[in-house]
Amino acid sequence: MQRLIALLVTATLLASPALQAKPHSGKAHKGKNVIVVKPGYHHKPYRNHYSYHRHELARVATFAVFAGVTYAIVENAYYRQQGDSYVYVAQPPAGSYQVVSAEPEPVPATPAYALGQVIQRLPAGSQVVTVDGVSYREHNGVWFAPLQGGKRYVVTASPLN
Repeated sequence: MQRLIALLVTATLLASPALQAKPHSGKAHKGKNVIVVKPGYHHKPYRNHYSYHRHELARVATFAVFAGVTYAIVENAYYRQQGDSYVYVAQPPAGSYQVVSAEPEPVPATPAYALGQVIQRLPAGSQVVTVDGVSYREHNGVWFAPLQGGKRYVVTASPLN
């Protein structure tokens, strides 16, 4: 009888933390579409796939835009967009970025600028907008992210979408 009681108490104590754990779905986790990439932290390619065609990723990947370049994230492995393919990269740029929930759609920009284009001079009248500690520039709906050194900018998708 004492063994049975001891066994029941032990089973209850071992099962308690698992029963108290919060689920990783539901209202508590909705709307948290932010990826934080830590410098020096990366994963091996998912199932040894070093590249994917874009149509293969629609159901298995999360997409994020890093300084105007689209990345697909599969099981914590990062793939950089190159034309119609995504190629594995060992370490993406560090920072905090907004997630694009589905296959990325082209972002409309004025004809003078293309996403990913690097420019030397900002257009007159551009406004400073700070998002997550980064000072972006915005002009007529076109967003510019500063590059290292602060003298050049890259045309990027809005960090507010």
